[in-house]
Amino acid sequence: PDAIVFTSASTVRYFCEMVDRTWFTGRSCVVCIGPVTAAEAQKQGLQVDLMPAEPNAESLVASLASFYQTQSAANVGQAVSTF
Repeated sequence: PDAIVFTSASTVRYFCEMVDRTWFTGRSCVVCIGPVTAAEAQKQGLQVDLMPAEPNAESLVASLASFYQTQSAANVGQAVSTF
């Protein structure tokens, strides 16, 4: 997956209980809606790649769009790996 988005600390915990992290570590952008969720992700051993300035859906979507626009611009003319 391109991104895994967490909107609460409990979703981080449940996800980490159910999923083998090796299938997405280094392959996906880990996104947390706010600092509490990010802290739980880090506690679970995940590297948080993106957290919006404001912990709400609108800011989350804007941050993701900006992140991928930047990534896309950086990859112009380069081969892109898919998993």
